[in-house]
Amino acid sequence: MVFLVKLIQKVIQPWANRLMNLVSFGVVRRADNSGETQTVQAEIREGLSISDIPVMEPYGFTSGVKIDSEVLLVSLGGNRGNTAAVVVGGRAYRLKGLKEGEVALYDDSGQEIILRKDGIEITAPNSLKISGDVAITGKLDVSGVSAAEDHVSGTISGKGHVHTELGDGVDVSVPK
Repeated sequence: MVFLVKLIQKVIQPWANRLMNLVSFGVVRRADNSGETQTVQAEIREGLSISDIPVMEPYGFTSGVKIDSEVLLVSLGGNRGNTAAVVVGGRAYRLKGLKEGEVALYDDSGQEIILRKDGIEITAPNSLKISGDVAITGKLDVSGVSAAEDHVSGTISGKGHVHTELGDGVDVSVPK
C-alpha cells in the first residue's frame, strides 16, 4: 500500500507543481525598458525571483514599470521559464474616489487624466504641452498670465498693432 501511495505521489507531484505555478503574485525588483518588449525581474517569494519576464501591454499603452510595483504573473503550462507579466500596478499611486464608469490615467508624480461623468479633467503639476493645431468649440475660460511672446488673432498681432483713437484717426499707442 505504501508503494502505491508513493507511486501516485510521484506521478501527481509534477502536475500539482505545474498547477501551483500557473499564476503567481510578485514584486518588481528590476525593470528594463530599452527593448521592443519591456522586461522585469520579479520576486515571487523570499529567495525566489524570475528574471527577463516580458511585460504584456495593451496596444497603444505603455509605462516605465516602477520598481517595487506589484505584478501578476502567468506561467504558461506552469513552466516558470515561460512566464509573462500580465498586470503591473502600484497601490500607493492608484487614484481613489472614482465614480462607477470613470476612467483615469495617472503616474507617480501627480499627473492625471480623468474621464469623469461630467467632463475630462487634466492635472499637470509641472507643465502641459500640446503640439499641433488645436480646435476648441465652446467657451474657453483662461485664468493666469500668458507667457507667450505674442498672441495673433486672424492676422492681427496683439504685440505689434496700434490702437486708433475713435473719431479723429490718430494712432494712440502700441500695446505694452
